[in-house]
Amino acid sequence: MAGYSGYAPATPPTAPGRLAPEAQQRTATAGSVCGLPGLALPAVKRETVRDFGDGPGQTWSCGTATGEGPGKAYATFSATRDPAVIAGIRRSKGFTGRGFDAIHTVSDCSGAPTYFTMDSGPRYTESLGAGGPSPRDLFAAFSKAAAAKLGCTGP
Repeated sequence: MAGYSGYAPATPPTAPGRLAPEAQQRTATAGSVCGLPGLALPAVKRETVRDFGDGPGQTWSCGTATGEGPGKAYATFSATRDPAVIAGIRRSKGFTGRGFDAIHTVSDCSGAPTYFTMDSGPRYTESLGAGGPSPRDLFAAFSKAAAAKLGCTGP
């Protein structure tokens, strides 16, 4: 992303003192997938939530799946308040002030710019042929639930 955006930090990032333990996949809660009240994804049975810290560099991600094992990935939802990421997004070609497209947006959440994105997996792609939600609708459901939890003023 840094190459695409033309953003380069003044000093190279340093490695963390320790890495967080790997997050474990767990059973998804109906109506509150990824711990987001109101996010209902009937096809999703498993989730893996990663929350990296508090404060201005906070990054959160939730991988969803239709079951256990390889090839069951449905979609991954992510949000970050990392100033370096936000600066890079804002300087990227194609950024419109709110995002790039329907699944890459920046919103004000409790006074902090927050970047939201979604990446689809093979099970989601397959669901499109069986009447699954469009990428725009799936992202809208995620961003609405995340906005309510994070106190965002926009989608």
